[in-house]
Amino acid sequence: MERGQGRALTAVLCALAGLAVGVGATFVLVPAPTPAVIASETGPSELSVVPQTFAGEGALPVSATVTPGRDYVVEASGVVRAVSCTPSAAIESGTSPLTVDDRPVLALHMASPPWRDMAVGSRGDDVTDLQQELARLGYSGPVTGVYTAATAADVRRLWQAVGVQSLDSVPLAQVIWLPETSALPSQCTAVVGDRLAAGATVFSEGQRLTGLAVDVSSADPARPLVATVGNASVPIGADGSITDESFLGEFAATPGFRQWLSDPTTQLTITTALRDPLQVVAVPPSALYAITGSTACLVGNGSPEQVTIVASQLGQTFVWRQELPQRVTVPAPDGAGPCV
Repeated sequence: MERGQGRALTAVLCALAGLAVGVGATFVLVPAPTPAVIASETGPSELSVVPQTFAGEGALPVSATVTPGRDYVVEASGVVRAVSCTPSAAIESGTSPLTVDDRPVLALHMASPPWRDMAVGSRGDDVTDLQQELARLGYSGPVTGVYTAATAADVRRLWQAVGVQSLDSVPLAQVIWLPETSALPSQCTAVVGDRLAAGATVFSEGQRLTGLAVDVSSADPARPLVATVGNASVPIGADGSITDESFLGEFAATPGFRQWLSDPTTQLTITTALRDPLQVVAVPPSALYAITGSTACLVGNGSPEQVTIVASQLGQTFVWRQELPQRVTVPAPDGAGPCV
Protein backbone atom coordinates (compact mmCIF):
# COMPACT_ATOMS: atom_id res chain seq x y z
CA MET A 1 0.00 0.00 0.00
CA GLU A 2 1.30 3.43 -0.83
CA ARG A 3 2.22 5.73 2.05
CA GLY A 4 -0.33 8.38 1.03
CA GLN A 5 -3.07 5.80 1.05
CA GLY A 6 -1.87 4.48 4.40
CA ARG A 7 -2.03 7.97 5.95
CA ALA A 8 -5.52 8.54 4.51
CA LEU A 9 -6.69 5.19 5.86
CA THR A 10 -5.28 5.97 9.33
CA ALA A 11 -7.03 9.36 9.42
CA VAL A 12 -10.35 7.92 8.35
CA LEU A 13 -10.26 5.05 10.81
CA CYS A 14 -9.58 7.50 13.65
CA ALA A 15 -12.87 9.19 12.72
CA LEU A 16 -14.95 6.10 11.98
CA ALA A 17 -16.82 6.28 15.27
CA GLY A 18 -18.12 9.68 14.14
CA LEU A 19 -19.10 8.35 10.73
CA ALA A 20 -21.55 5.98 12.38
CA VAL A 21 -23.58 9.00 13.48
CA GLY A 22 -24.45 9.72 9.88
CA VAL A 23 -26.61 6.61 9.82
CA GLY A 24 -27.96 6.77 13.32
CA ALA A 25 -25.08 7.04 15.85
CA THR A 26 -24.00 3.63 17.22
CA PHE A 27 -25.38 0.22 16.30
CA VAL A 28 -25.98 -3.39 17.28
CA LEU A 29 -24.52 -6.14 15.15
CA VAL A 30 -24.21 -9.89 15.48
CA PRO A 31 -20.57 -10.97 16.05
CA ALA A 32 -18.62 -11.04 12.80
CA PRO A 33 -17.90 -14.54 11.52
CA THR A 34 -14.38 -15.94 11.78
CA PRO A 35 -12.70 -15.44 8.39
CA ALA A 36 -12.17 -18.59 6.39
CA VAL A 37 -8.66 -17.47 5.41
CA ILE A 38 -6.43 -15.22 7.50
CA ALA A 39 -4.16 -12.80 5.65
CA SER A 40 -0.55 -13.83 5.82
CA GLU A 41 2.34 -11.50 6.53
CA THR A 42 3.94 -12.32 3.20
CA GLY A 43 1.26 -10.88 0.92
CA PRO A 44 -2.43 -10.41 0.22
CA SER A 45 -4.81 -13.27 0.90
CA GLU A 46 -8.53 -13.72 0.37
CA LEU A 47 -10.93 -14.07 3.26
CA SER A 48 -14.58 -14.98 3.15
CA VAL A 49 -17.14 -12.45 4.45
CA VAL A 50 -20.76 -13.02 5.42
CA PRO A 51 -23.50 -10.34 5.21
CA GLN A 52 -25.00 -9.18 8.49
CA THR A 53 -27.69 -6.69 9.46
CA PHE A 54 -26.76 -3.13 10.38
CA ALA A 55 -29.63 -1.40 12.20
CA GLY A 56 -27.80 1.82 12.96
CA GLU A 57 -29.16 1.94 16.51
CA GLY A 58 -27.98 4.78 18.69
CA ALA A 59 -29.03 7.91 20.55
CA LEU A 60 -29.48 11.45 19.24
CA PRO A 61 -30.15 14.68 21.14
CA VAL A 62 -33.81 15.69 21.24
CA SER A 63 -35.67 18.74 22.50
CA ALA A 64 -39.20 18.58 23.93
CA THR A 65 -42.20 20.88 23.77
CA VAL A 66 -44.14 20.68 27.02
CA THR A 67 -47.35 22.50 27.94
CA PRO A 68 -47.52 23.79 31.53
CA GLY A 69 -49.84 22.26 34.10
CA ARG A 70 -53.33 23.74 34.33
CA ASP A 71 -56.41 23.71 36.56
CA TYR A 72 -59.79 23.49 34.80
CA VAL A 73 -62.64 25.31 36.49
CA VAL A 74 -66.40 25.54 36.12
CA GLU A 75 -68.55 28.59 36.80
CA ALA A 76 -71.57 26.48 37.78
CA SER A 77 -72.49 26.22 41.46
CA GLY A 78 -74.45 23.31 42.86
CA VAL A 79 -74.23 19.61 43.62
CA VAL A 80 -72.07 17.31 41.49
CA ARG A 81 -74.37 14.54 40.32
CA ALA A 82 -72.24 12.79 37.68
CA VAL A 83 -68.55 12.70 36.79
CA SER A 84 -66.89 11.10 33.75
CA CYS A 85 -63.33 12.21 34.45
CA THR A 86 -60.56 9.60 34.68
CA PRO A 87 -56.86 10.40 35.14
CA SER A 88 -54.85 9.90 31.93
CA ALA A 89 -58.05 9.61 29.83
CA ALA A 90 -58.47 12.52 27.42
CA ILE A 91 -61.44 14.86 27.75
CA GLU A 92 -62.37 15.99 24.25
CA SER A 93 -63.99 19.25 23.27
CA GLY A 94 -67.73 18.76 22.76
CA THR A 95 -68.12 16.21 25.58
CA SER A 96 -69.49 16.57 29.11
CA PRO A 97 -67.16 15.55 31.95
CA LEU A 98 -69.65 16.27 34.76
CA THR A 99 -73.20 17.26 35.67
CA VAL A 100 -73.99 19.94 38.25
CA ASP A 101 -77.54 19.78 39.62
CA ASP A 102 -79.52 18.91 36.47
CA ARG A 103 -77.15 20.67 34.04
CA PRO A 104 -74.51 18.81 32.04
CA VAL A 105 -71.36 20.92 31.77
CA LEU A 106 -69.73 21.12 28.33
CA ALA A 107 -65.97 20.92 27.76
CA LEU A 108 -65.41 23.34 24.88
CA HIS A 109 -62.26 24.38 23.04
CA MET A 110 -62.10 28.02 21.95
CA ALA A 111 -59.13 30.11 20.87
CA SER A 112 -59.79 32.47 23.78
CA PRO A 113 -61.69 31.80 27.01
CA PRO A 114 -65.43 32.58 26.91
CA TRP A 115 -66.45 35.49 29.15
CA ARG A 116 -70.23 35.77 28.78
CA ASP A 117 -73.36 33.87 27.86
CA MET A 118 -73.77 33.62 24.08
CA ALA A 119 -77.12 33.44 22.32
CA VAL A 120 -78.88 34.60 19.16
CA GLY A 121 -77.89 38.22 18.52
CA SER A 122 -74.47 38.01 20.22
CA ARG A 123 -71.59 39.19 18.09
CA GLY A 124 -67.86 39.47 18.55
CA ASP A 125 -64.58 37.53 18.53
CA ASP A 126 -65.88 35.02 21.09
CA VAL A 127 -68.75 34.14 18.75
CA THR A 128 -66.22 33.67 15.94
CA ASP A 129 -64.19 31.34 18.17
CA LEU A 130 -67.34 29.36 18.99
CA GLN A 131 -68.32 29.05 15.33
CA GLN A 132 -64.83 27.93 14.35
CA GLU A 133 -64.95 25.16 16.95
CA LEU A 134 -68.42 24.12 15.81
CA ALA A 135 -67.03 23.85 12.28
CA ARG A 136 -64.07 21.77 13.52
CA LEU A 137 -66.52 19.45 15.27
CA GLY A 138 -68.37 18.91 11.99
CA TYR A 139 -71.25 21.36 12.19
CA SER A 140 -72.17 23.29 9.06
CA GLY A 141 -73.09 26.83 10.15
CA PRO A 142 -71.09 29.77 8.74
CA VAL A 143 -68.31 31.56 10.63
CA THR A 144 -69.47 35.19 10.70
CA GLY A 145 -68.88 36.47 14.24
CA VAL A 146 -72.65 36.85 14.60
CA TYR A 147 -74.70 34.31 16.59
CA THR A 148 -77.42 33.56 14.02
CA ALA A 149 -80.24 31.03 13.84
CA ALA A 150 -77.80 28.70 12.04
CA THR A 151 -75.37 28.97 14.95
CA ALA A 152 -78.21 28.28 17.37
CA ALA A 153 -79.15 25.15 15.40
CA ASP A 154 -75.57 23.87 15.57
CA VAL A 155 -75.37 24.61 19.31
CA ARG A 156 -78.67 22.77 19.90
CA ARG A 157 -77.27 19.67 18.18
CA LEU A 158 -74.06 19.99 20.22
CA TRP A 159 -76.03 20.05 23.49
CA GLN A 160 -78.20 17.15 22.34
CA ALA A 161 -75.03 15.09 21.90
CA VAL A 162 -74.39 15.39 25.68
CA GLY A 163 -78.00 14.81 26.72
CA VAL A 164 -79.52 18.32 26.76
CA GLN A 165 -82.52 18.42 24.43
CA SER A 166 -83.65 22.02 23.94
CA LEU A 167 -80.76 24.41 24.68
CA ASP A 168 -79.54 26.59 21.79
CA SER A 169 -77.40 29.08 23.73
CA VAL A 170 -74.05 28.77 25.50
CA PRO A 171 -74.41 29.71 29.18
CA LEU A 172 -71.00 30.55 30.66
CA ALA A 173 -71.85 28.58 33.82
CA GLN A 174 -72.15 25.37 31.79
CA VAL A 175 -68.80 25.54 29.98
CA ILE A 176 -65.32 24.33 30.91
CA TRP A 177 -62.87 26.11 28.62
CA LEU A 178 -60.23 23.95 26.93
CA PRO A 179 -57.25 25.89 25.50
CA GLU A 180 -56.53 22.86 23.28
CA THR A 181 -58.93 20.51 21.54
CA SER A 182 -58.57 18.06 24.41
CA ALA A 183 -57.25 17.90 27.97
CA LEU A 184 -55.47 15.01 29.67
CA PRO A 185 -56.32 15.08 33.39
CA SER A 186 -53.66 14.03 35.84
CA GLN A 187 -56.11 14.49 38.71
CA CYS A 188 -59.92 14.58 38.86
CA THR A 189 -61.01 16.69 41.84
CA ALA A 190 -64.79 16.81 41.41
CA VAL A 191 -66.56 13.95 43.22
CA VAL A 192 -70.21 12.98 43.06
CA GLY A 193 -71.95 14.59 46.02
CA ASP A 194 -69.60 17.57 46.23
CA ARG A 195 -71.19 21.00 46.46
CA LEU A 196 -69.31 23.28 44.08
CA ALA A 197 -68.91 27.03 44.25
CA ALA A 198 -68.47 29.05 41.06
CA GLY A 199 -64.84 28.95 39.97
CA ALA A 200 -64.09 25.57 41.56
CA THR A 201 -61.43 23.34 40.02
CA VAL A 202 -62.94 20.12 38.65
CA PHE A 203 -59.82 18.51 37.16
CA SER A 204 -56.14 19.33 36.73
CA GLU A 205 -53.64 18.60 33.99
CA GLY A 206 -49.94 18.15 34.67
CA GLN A 207 -47.19 19.10 32.29
CA ARG A 208 -47.87 17.50 28.91
CA LEU A 209 -45.44 16.49 26.17
CA THR A 210 -46.81 17.77 22.86
CA GLY A 211 -43.86 17.37 20.51
CA LEU A 212 -40.25 16.25 20.07
CA ALA A 213 -37.56 17.60 17.75
CA VAL A 214 -34.65 15.23 17.11
CA ASP A 215 -31.29 16.80 16.17
CA VAL A 216 -30.75 15.08 12.81
CA SER A 217 -27.95 17.39 11.68
CA SER A 218 -25.43 14.53 11.90
CA ALA A 219 -27.68 11.96 10.20
CA ASP A 220 -27.53 10.96 6.54
CA PRO A 221 -30.64 12.45 4.87
CA ALA A 222 -30.58 9.62 2.34
CA ARG A 223 -31.20 7.10 5.12
CA PRO A 224 -34.42 7.98 7.03
CA LEU A 225 -34.54 7.23 10.74
CA VAL A 226 -37.16 5.99 13.16
CA ALA A 227 -37.38 6.75 16.86
CA THR A 228 -38.00 3.89 19.28
CA VAL A 229 -39.33 3.58 22.82
CA GLY A 230 -39.74 0.03 24.08
CA ASN A 231 -41.62 -1.80 21.33
CA ALA A 232 -43.01 1.42 19.80
CA SER A 233 -41.41 3.20 16.86
CA VAL A 234 -42.37 6.13 14.63
CA PRO A 235 -40.75 7.78 11.60
CA ILE A 236 -38.72 10.90 12.30
CA GLY A 237 -39.65 13.79 10.02
CA ALA A 238 -37.05 15.26 7.69
CA ASP A 239 -36.89 18.22 10.10
CA GLY A 240 -36.54 15.86 13.10
CA SER A 241 -40.12 16.32 14.29
CA ILE A 242 -42.20 13.71 16.15
CA THR A 243 -45.86 14.49 16.84
CA ASP A 244 -47.50 11.06 17.14
CA GLU A 245 -49.53 11.33 20.37
CA SER A 246 -49.33 7.65 21.25
CA PHE A 247 -45.54 7.65 20.87
CA LEU A 248 -45.24 10.89 22.85
CA GLY A 249 -47.19 9.26 25.66
CA GLU A 250 -44.77 6.32 25.69
CA PHE A 251 -41.76 8.63 25.68
CA ALA A 252 -43.22 10.80 28.45
CA ALA A 253 -43.35 7.74 30.70
CA THR A 254 -39.62 6.97 30.38
CA PRO A 255 -37.28 7.60 33.33
CA GLY A 256 -35.08 9.78 31.13
CA PHE A 257 -37.92 12.15 30.30
CA ARG A 258 -39.11 12.32 33.91
CA GLN A 259 -35.55 13.15 34.97
CA TRP A 260 -35.40 15.86 32.32
CA LEU A 261 -38.65 17.35 33.61
CA SER A 262 -37.10 17.71 37.05
CA ASP A 263 -33.88 19.17 35.60
CA PRO A 264 -34.31 20.62 32.06
CA THR A 265 -30.63 21.61 31.98
CA THR A 266 -29.71 17.96 31.30
CA GLN A 267 -29.43 16.68 27.73
CA LEU A 268 -32.46 14.72 26.60
CA THR A 269 -31.79 11.92 24.08
CA ILE A 270 -33.89 9.46 22.13
CA THR A 271 -33.08 6.04 20.67
CA THR A 272 -32.98 5.98 16.88
CA ALA A 273 -32.40 3.40 14.17
CA LEU A 274 -32.39 3.19 10.40
CA ARG A 275 -35.88 2.92 8.97
CA ASP A 276 -34.48 0.42 6.45
CA PRO A 277 -31.63 -1.64 7.99
CA LEU A 278 -28.63 -2.33 5.73
CA GLN A 279 -26.88 -5.55 4.87
CA VAL A 280 -23.14 -5.02 5.42
CA VAL A 281 -19.91 -7.01 5.64
CA ALA A 282 -17.10 -6.60 8.16
CA VAL A 283 -13.60 -6.26 6.75
CA PRO A 284 -10.16 -5.44 8.24
CA PRO A 285 -9.24 -1.76 7.76
CA SER A 286 -6.25 -2.83 5.65
CA ALA A 287 -8.64 -4.14 3.00
CA LEU A 288 -9.62 -0.56 2.12
CA TYR A 289 -7.80 1.92 -0.12
CA ALA A 290 -8.53 5.17 -2.00
CA ILE A 291 -10.60 6.39 0.91
CA THR A 292 -12.53 9.62 0.35
CA GLY A 293 -14.92 10.61 3.11
CA SER A 294 -17.21 7.64 3.68
CA THR A 295 -16.41 5.93 0.36
CA ALA A 296 -13.51 3.58 -0.28
CA CYS A 297 -12.28 0.82 -2.56
CA LEU A 298 -11.57 -2.82 -1.81
CA VAL A 299 -10.80 -5.88 -3.90
CA GLY A 300 -13.89 -8.06 -3.67
CA ASN A 301 -14.34 -11.32 -5.52
CA GLY A 302 -11.03 -10.52 -7.26
CA SER A 303 -12.03 -7.11 -8.66
CA PRO A 304 -11.87 -3.52 -7.32
CA GLU A 305 -15.24 -2.45 -5.90
CA GLN A 306 -16.45 0.81 -4.38
CA VAL A 307 -18.06 0.54 -0.94
CA THR A 308 -19.58 2.90 1.63
CA ILE A 309 -18.09 2.89 5.13
CA VAL A 310 -20.94 2.88 7.64
CA ALA A 311 -19.17 2.20 10.98
CA SER A 312 -16.16 0.70 12.73
CA GLN A 313 -15.96 -1.40 15.87
CA LEU A 314 -13.32 -3.57 17.54
CA GLY A 315 -10.84 -3.37 14.69
CA GLN A 316 -13.38 -4.12 11.97
CA THR A 317 -14.85 -1.77 9.39
CA PHE A 318 -18.44 -2.32 8.26
CA VAL A 319 -19.05 -1.52 4.62
CA TRP A 320 -22.06 -1.53 2.33
CA ARG A 321 -22.68 -1.76 -1.37
CA GLN A 322 -25.68 -2.85 -3.41
CA GLU A 323 -24.07 -6.22 -4.24
CA LEU A 324 -21.89 -7.32 -1.34
CA PRO A 325 -18.72 -9.32 -2.05
CA GLN A 326 -18.31 -12.86 -0.77
CA ARG A 327 -14.47 -12.68 -0.68
CA VAL A 328 -12.20 -9.75 0.13
CA THR A 329 -8.45 -9.42 -0.50
CA VAL A 330 -6.44 -8.41 2.59
CA PRO A 331 -4.43 -6.28 2.62
CA ALA A 332 -5.43 -4.37 -0.49
CA PRO A 333 -2.84 -5.23 -3.16
CA ASP A 334 -0.33 -2.57 -4.14
CA GLY A 335 -1.37 -1.05 -7.42
CA ALA A 336 -5.01 -2.09 -7.14
CA GLY A 337 -6.92 -0.19 -9.78
CA PRO A 338 -9.74 2.33 -9.46
CA CYS A 339 -13.09 1.01 -8.31
CA VAL A 340 -16.70 1.54 -9.30
